[in-house]
Amino acid sequence: MTRPLLKPPLTFKIFLYAATFCLGTMFSTLVSAQSNPDVIQKNSDAMDAYANLEIETALRLLKEAEQICIDNNISGPQMARTLVNRGVVEMGGNGDNAVAMEYFKKALCHDSAVMLDPLNSTPEMADLFSGAHAQVKSQGCDGIGPASEAGADSSMDDLLGTPPVGTTPVAPVPEPPTSQPERPVASGVSQPVEVVNDVLRHTSVTEQKRMVPIPFYVVTNSDVDVASVVTFYRTVGERIFQQLPLVQKGDGWSAYIECDVLTTLDPSAIEYYIAVTDESGQLLATAGSEAQPFTIQIGHSISSEPPSVPGEAPLPACQEDCPPWNPDCNARNCGKYAELCSDDEPCCSGMACVDGVCEEAGSQPKGKPGAMTARVRLFVNGGVGLGLVPKEEYTADDFPNKRSVAAIGSDNPGIGFSKLHFRVGAMIPLTEKLEVGANFRGDLPLFAEFYDALVPSIIANVAYRIAGSNAESGFQMYGVAGFGWVQIMHRIPFKDCKSWIELKPGESAEDVVCKYDNWKDISNEQVETTGFRRAGYLGVELGFDMNYWFTRNVGLNVGTIFDITFPKNFTINLDLQMGLALRF
Repeated sequence: MTRPLLKPPLTFKIFLYAATFCLGTMFSTLVSAQSNPDVIQKNSDAMDAYANLEIETALRLLKEAEQICIDNNISGPQMARTLVNRGVVEMGGNGDNAVAMEYFKKALCHDSAVMLDPLNSTPEMADLFSGAHAQVKSQGCDGIGPASEAGADSSMDDLLGTPPVGTTPVAPVPEPPTSQPERPVASGVSQPVEVVNDVLRHTSVTEQKRMVPIPFYVVTNSDVDVASVVTFYRTVGERIFQQLPLVQKGDGWSAYIECDVLTTLDPSAIEYYIAVTDESGQLLATAGSEAQPFTIQIGHSISSEPPSVPGEAPLPACQEDCPPWNPDCNARNCGKYAELCSDDEPCCSGMACVDGVCEEAGSQPKGKPGAMTARVRLFVNGGVGLGLVPKEEYTADDFPNKRSVAAIGSDNPGIGFSKLHFRVGAMIPLTEKLEVGANFRGDLPLFAEFYDALVPSIIANVAYRIAGSNAESGFQMYGVAGFGWVQIMHRIPFKDCKSWIELKPGESAEDVVCKYDNWKDISNEQVETTGFRRAGYLGVELGFDMNYWFTRNVGLNVGTIFDITFPKNFTINLDLQMGLALRF
């Protein structure tokens, strides 16, 4: 006989229904508190934007997702996924490894089981993410973010590493920082390579102590217009190079990989190369290349003298763990914008010491060490000239010192020397290379009895520097063009009568006439003499003006100037001159 099943009492049914309702309500509340469809959608849209290279849009959406999590007290996987995605975009889109590291660490503190999305990550990101995991495991989440809520009874040891069998998982207590395990002497160190070409000179850095800033130093050719020198560097294994602009200082260009990078990445080796560009961004030269960079091995000790910038003491080692109340503990004492500076008190990175004051590096004149801003330039010089004298017939009207009224002619064009001359000019800078000004040209007062004493010319000029730089000393060359009132006297030889009628009272030299009308037929009545042919009165100038500065204010000026004159007696003249150059 089969015994019938007993029916549960009514009170038990009521209890069972009530318990089921309460558990369901609690579960749905927990799920709704830790899951938000808006967060999921914004993460999805953000990574789609990242895939389409819309970096700003991706960052905006992730910021909005993070704010939703904060406003709704959402922790755990959703917040962790948002922070991981933020780190991926910062590294892959902006190339900012340091910021990405911080987001990865925050994500791991919200959920230690979070992982990179393989569709949006690279091997370099995986390496950085592993580094963040190691730091969170060793240092905990104090000051970073909440620990993961993967389980009610889980501790950080459970989440970041399985404890030994038989031990009771406990949350870690932050301890004072301990030193890293000693790294051996940097291995695989290559010999320094000295790169020398027409633009730069650089000796490669091959090794450096751990947590000590790494210096880079380059000397550029003063005859080349260099606008920027940049070091491209990355830790070994990374794909993207970071940029480190060098600042012109002392005898060259220098910069450091400083503590903010070293304490974040703690690299075992760094690859780098250096690029030099002009003002238009055109690449002038490199030391190393992206395909074949130099390698710096990093260890606790090195086999040679530590690298340094000439004239500067090596920077002190970094403090690995800055206290929360002093995040700038590794910041070097340096001059900010508009603060006073000197060799002993340098300016901060990205600044340059110009005339004892810190300015933005871009405002410092580029070129030779000791560069300064363009200044007013003066010159006083003198010299000789020679010009093309065309075939022409001359009379006494052309040569005031000619006694004979007979016309004389030049059968063939030739070269005639001009009178000794001098020039005085001033040039005012409009830019670092372009100048405008004027110069006065005059003849030395020779043969003043018959000809004008100075024969003045006034020319407006424009000059452009094509070689050299605005340095305290050294060479400069300018291309010069001009237009103005130009008169040039060329020496023309001719035969004249030897004897003339004595002047009567009241007569002038213009009234002198030959004593014999047939003096051309009498050999001993002929004399070789010289007159000066005037050309002008308008003229165009083209040429080169060169300076060699001995000091900041005094130098040597040398010029070669072509003058083309018209409409009277067309000629092409070349002036060769030398003198004093001044600038203020």
